[in-house]
This record gives sequence, C-alpha cells and structure tokens, in this order.
Amino acid sequence: MKFKKKYGHCDPASVRGIKDPLVKWVNNQRQHKTKHDNGYNTPINEERIQLLTDNGLEWNPSQDEKVHRRGGGQSVETKAANWNAIFQKLVSYQKQNGHCNPKKRDPLLGGWTARQRSLYKKNKEGEVTSLSDERIAKLTSIGFVFEAE
Repeated sequence: MKFKKKYGHCDPASVRGIKDPLVKWVNNQRQHKTKHDNGYNTPINEERIQLLTDNGLEWNPSQDEKVHRRGGGQSVETKAANWNAIFQKLVSYQKQNGHCNPKKRDPLLGGWTARQRSLYKKNKEGEVTSLSDERIAKLTSIGFVFEAE
C-alpha cells in the first residue's frame, strides 16, 4: 500500500519509469481474476479479490485513465468526481421522473446515459472500459437499465 500512498492509485504500470516487480504482480492478479471470473481454477480467491478491491485495485483500468495518469488532461480523481456528480444528477432525475431514461436531447444526462450503455456493451464484448463493476452496481441500484428488455 506504499505505492497507493505515494501515487494515489494502485496501477504501477501507468506510471512512467516504474521498473518494479509490482507491475508484473498486479498484472498477474488481473489475469488470475479474469480467469477466475470465467470459471477457471486460479491462485486468486474471493477473499483476495475483495481485499485488493477494498484497497483500490482497479481490475479493468481503461486506457483513457492510464493516459491521464501519465500526465495531461484530467486526473483519475477528477474524472471519478465528474462521473459521480453526473450520477447524482441522474439520481435526482430518477426521483423526479420515476425512471433513468432521459431523452437523448437532454444536453447532459441524455448523452451520458447513452455513453454508460455503450461502455456496458463494450464490457460485455470483452473490451476494457472505464465502466467498472462498482459503477454498474451504482447505476443498477437506482433502476438504470443497460439493455432493452
């Protein structure tokens, strides 16, 4: 956790100049979890997955977030804060309207909800995106529907 204290995240591969066994170890944990999630017997178990998740390991960091960690653009923290702020606007929208389907022409929520559905679809197809399991759970908790029923 020294790395997280120093850099503010748990993705050593995203920091320029890091030549550390930690990079390989984190990548191995991600590979083990992917195989575990697909039903294979791997050295990683639910307890370790939860421990690493609780300590901030991103299982599927997006390429976009890696670029921002290397410099330029918004920080991961800023992007997360922006996502959470828009999510809170969707929560308010849901409370007022009884659903999470703003019209596409809504300048903020329409495009944002379409983007979340697009990211979800890419995740289902095996692509790495910024839509984490945590974000999916948050959206689902307010009745957000990712796919047409």
